Amino acid sequence: MDIGFKTGYDNVSIQFLSARSQIPRSHVLNFLSVFLRLQFWAGNERQWTLLLALPEEKGWNVADRLLEVLAGGLSLVHATIHVIKEAEKEIARLQEHINLLKFVRQRDHEEREKEIAEFHAEKIKIQDEHSREIREMETTLNYDWLQKKAS
Repeated sequence: MDIGFKTGYDNVSIQFLSARSQIPRSHVLNFLSVFLRLQFWAGNERQWTLLLALPEEKGWNVADRLLEVLAGGLSLVHATIHVIKEAEKEIARLQEHINLLKFVRQRDHEEREKEIAEFHAEKIKIQDEHSREIREMETTLNYDWLQKKAS
């Protein structure tokens, strides 16, 4: 079955989708055929493919959602338009979430770099203080030695 292979649906899952949505198997095949074409017409194949591949626990699956809308009585065209709008909102939500994660990661990275810089500055300050103390001790010891020698 060519359409099943291209969309990732095999004969068994088409039967399951048909039984689950109570839509005749021929309608499911018709939906998959139209949906596959729409996927490429949408202009952003990568995002549509991403949505198709979203795990169900993420709460959104384009194919299942379209079948649900179709089961609600809308025509294939109206159902597809409805789901495309939902999908675009979901894509925008996911993109916003990705951007937020990038921002947080960048901020954390900058904070980490700042902490490392502060640590190195403190380390250098302590080393300088120790060096100064050692020089003072050497100077004091040399002075004491010179005084003993002079006396």
